[in-house]
Amino acid sequence: MIFLALLAWLLVILGASVGTQALWGAAANSRVIAFVLAPGVIVHEMSHILACLVTGATVKEASLVDSGRGGRVTHTKPAVPVLGQALISLAPMVGCGACLWLATAGFLGPASAQFVPRHELPKELLQPGVCAKYLVDVLTEMWAAVAGADYRDWRTYLFIYVAITLVIHLSPSRRDWASGMLAIILVCCGVFAVGQVWPDQVTRPIQTVWPFLTLCLALSLSVCALSLAAIGSVRLIRALIRAGQGK
Repeated sequence: MIFLALLAWLLVILGASVGTQALWGAAANSRVIAFVLAPGVIVHEMSHILACLVTGATVKEASLVDSGRGGRVTHTKPAVPVLGQALISLAPMVGCGACLWLATAGFLGPASAQFVPRHELPKELLQPGVCAKYLVDVLTEMWAAVAGADYRDWRTYLFIYVAITLVIHLSPSRRDWASGMLAIILVCCGVFAVGQVWPDQVTRPIQTVWPFLTLCLALSLSVCALSLAAIGSVRLIRALIRAGQGK
C-alpha cells in the first residue's frame, strides 16, 4: 500500500505542476514568466544538466529562455539506455524537491515551519473517502497557515516565493513527460520490490519524508487552484467588459 500511496502522491504533485505551467504559459508572455520564476527555471535546467553528466549524455545547448517558451537543454543520447533518458527527464523533480527541502531545513526553516503539514501517512489512504478527507484537511491546514503566517518576518515572503517557483517547475517538460512517467513508475516499482524483502527499510523512510511530500502536494495544488481562480477571474472580467462595449 505504501508504494501505491507514494506513486499517487508523486502523480498528483506532477499533475498540479503541469497544470500550473500550462495556465501561466497561456495567460502571459513566457519570457516574463521565465524572469519572474527564474529560481525554479534555473534549478529545473541545472537538474537536467547534472543528470546528463551522470548518465553520460553530452549537453549540446542550454538556455533559460528558448524562443520565449522557457528553458531548454538539448543533449546527445545518454550512455545508459532507456533508464538514462528517464533519469534526465525526472531530474527536475529531484532537483527542485531537494532545493525546497534545503529551504525548509536551512535558514528559511523558521519561516517554512509554519506551512509544513503535521499529518502522518494514513493506513487506508487509498480508500476514496479517506483520501478525499485527507486532501481536504491538508489543504485547509495549508491555507490556514498562509492566512496566519508571520508576515513581519521577511523570510516568510522569501519562502513563499521560493516554494512557488520550485513547485511549478517540479514536473518534466512536455517533451520529457513520457520518460519522466517511466522513471516514476520504475522508482515506485523499485520501492515495492525492496519493500517485499525489507519492509522496514521502505516504510520508515517514506513515513519520515511524508510530511515534506505532503507539503509539496499542498503547495502544488494550492498554487494550481489559485492560478486557475486568478486567471479565470481576469478572463471573465475581460469578457464582461467586451460584452458591455459591444452593446
